[in-house]
Amino acid sequence: MIIACSIFLGSCSKDETPPASFSDFEFSGIFNGSLYSMGSSSPIEGYVTIDASGATTLDLLSGRMKGTALKTSTNYNIAITEVTGIFKNVTNITGTIEIATRTLYLSGTNADGSQVTVGGTTPEVLTTGGWENLSKSAVYFTHNESCKASITINGVTFSGLDNHYESGGLCSPTYALCNTIRSNHDNKQSKIFCHDVTLLGLNGQPITFTDCNTVAYYLNKNTAYNYTVNWENGQTSSGSFTSPSGGGQLPICISNNGPECNYSLDDKWITSSGTGIRISGTTGVYFSFNNSWQDFVNAGFLSAGSLSLKNISQVNSREWNCHALYNIRMDGAPDSINWATDGTIVMSADGNTITVSATLNTGYASAIYTRVL
Repeated sequence: MIIACSIFLGSCSKDETPPASFSDFEFSGIFNGSLYSMGSSSPIEGYVTIDASGATTLDLLSGRMKGTALKTSTNYNIAITEVTGIFKNVTNITGTIEIATRTLYLSGTNADGSQVTVGGTTPEVLTTGGWENLSKSAVYFTHNESCKASITINGVTFSGLDNHYESGGLCSPTYALCNTIRSNHDNKQSKIFCHDVTLLGLNGQPITFTDCNTVAYYLNKNTAYNYTVNWENGQTSSGSFTSPSGGGQLPICISNNGPECNYSLDDKWITSSGTGIRISGTTGVYFSFNNSWQDFVNAGFLSAGSLSLKNISQVNSREWNCHALYNIRMDGAPDSINWATDGTIVMSADGNTITVSATLNTGYASAIYTRVL
């Protein structure tokens, strides 16, 4: 039968005061590179700083690492002690910056035991020289709303923008230093930054999901633009801005006054025993299984991506009807799977849990799922 959930995604640590000028650090640089995790690669941007005491920060659009660096004749040997954002639950992160080439490489361990690496170059941060020759600048969109957003500029739309890990998004004072950086954006393509994140559920099992918390538009410099935001809760907002001069970057942190999206079923949900489902529209599919369901996976009855709920229809703001999949055993062994047609989904008042109930071959049963925050 269908079973329930529990996981909590921690948010961010914040600096109390904005960081100093890049020139005050022993080593500093713009970071352009890639994140390699779970067999996929995604672009990643930000900056790195090392002060005279060895205190090290890799501050990226989607996450932050802090630690210490020990300088040798050729390298900085780095050990990371604090992580947040997309690096939450990544452990044992160590690596180097090769001084001559300014190449950074870090490697750590995901919650599921797989390796995650970050690699790229760290060219010096230049405050003057040559920017007037560049034709484009960067505009970054972030938010801290419970609802996902879609951003549109000049007919180009990016959807599924989640809440940013930093309170205040890229408009936070924590990012004051980052927002002074100039980079060559002329050959970059506008994009939404999405990364796979692996966390440990309360049952000790790893849960993987995709986090998309920053949209970057690379636009003609010194140009007026309008943007439209369509929110998951049905709200629409708009605004305008003038893009920065060549190589510059501008953060825009959007918000809305509509209802919170905690009452949306469209999300990932997981049980305390490890069965996870992703609900979208009228269906839900599995993304993880507890031990009981794993027997049926091993027997070939279903797999990740198989339907767990179907024909979902809303009754009121916190209740839905549905068909719910359940399993049948004979003499303790997997025998078959079937659909209960009288399923109900009831959401808690805080929107963080749902109870799925239905009549099975053994009688009426229910299970609790927790929203993957």
